[in-house]
Amino acid sequence: MRPAFTLVELIVVVALLGIIGAVAAPRLMRSGGRLAESEARGAAALIGR
Repeated sequence: MRPAFTLVELIVVVALLGIIGAVAAPRLMRSGGRLAESEARGAAALIGR
């Protein structure tokens, strides 16, 4: 018989991935906004020359 993951192990892994995703998602969203703002400022500086 092949070794397999138990239901408890799978639930723990899914819960950990959910927690990591809940922490990482807001940080990624904020960094994307900063990048867009930085690019917009750079474009405005080029246009203003």
